[in-house]
Amino acid sequence: MVNSTPNAHHLIFESMNANPELLKRITVDDRICNGKPVIRGMRITAQTVLEFLMAGTPEAEVLKQYPMLEAADLEACRQFALSLMGNSFSVKDIAA
Repeated sequence: MVNSTPNAHHLIFESMNANPELLKRITVDDRICNGKPVIRGMRITAQTVLEFLMAGTPEAEVLKQYPMLEAADLEACRQFALSLMGNSFSVKDIAA
């Protein structure tokens, strides 16, 4: 379920390879998971999915463990991470 309340912030990052429709699946709402990026307003963070995928968990297993997810959600998480890497920021400034 996508949270479409006025306080919900939908993250759409532009990237050469990003599919805007996929990235709409990643949402941020301060009331859900402390404002972390989540999938379609659910309490499943993009980070959680990415950690499973980076650990080598097959997509089919992730989808089995989280039956409310769709294959496109997994791709959206990858696109989201890729888009973030294209942004310029200083870890020093953030950590200060």
